[in-house]
Amino acid sequence: PLPPVLDSVSYTENNQVQLGFHSNEDYMWGYIIYYLNNGWEPLDTVFNSTTWIDPFGGDRCYRIAVLDSCANSSPMTTDEQCDMQLYINGIDACSHSANISWNTYQNLQGGIDHFEVFLSSDQGATWESVATTNATNYTLQNLQLNIDYMAYVRVFGILPDITASSNRQTFSLNANESADMTYIRSVSVIDNQYVQITVHTSGDTLAFQSITLQRSNDGI
Repeated sequence: PLPPVLDSVSYTENNQVQLGFHSNEDYMWGYIIYYLNNGWEPLDTVFNSTTWIDPFGGDRCYRIAVLDSCANSSPMTTDEQCDMQLYINGIDACSHSANISWNTYQNLQGGIDHFEVFLSSDQGATWESVATTNATNYTLQNLQLNIDYMAYVRVFGILPDITASSNRQTFSLNANESADMTYIRSVSVIDNQYVQITVHTSGDTLAFQSITLQRSNDGI
């Protein structure tokens, strides 16, 4: 038989790796799942289904072959496909932002059109599309403190209906907000040589590391 088509390697809502595939010919009996482990090794054989969930957790690369009713095996698919991993690279509570990145999807059928970033603040009950990009990283902005967020990325193919999703990652911006403030009390010229600036801070609820002073010569 002819080699089958591995449509996608994608994560489910429960962070399980799921393969979707189909045959180029009718009356195929089953599919053989291979994974890369110092060479291509058979992992499982699937019957009466065109999807398969990796019981070993994923984080690997796959190729598949098909069996006809006489148990003849096709060659494996030419190019492997791997699950797409999402990473939380840095969280900045002060700027209310988080930087995420992901590995690009390898050998998506027909090629990649774009990636879409999704964010949830209610543990995945609802999702918001926050970005469309061709890069493999993005900075999430305007996040709230002390909320458990969840994020994932979906790749969209050039061919219609070809998509795959990354794993879902949870994170939060844990910090204590303070009503403390700082302001300039006075600015004085001393001996026509230098400027003396007196700064006042209100309260000491939270310790701070430094005060940043900015100067402008043009009002901007």
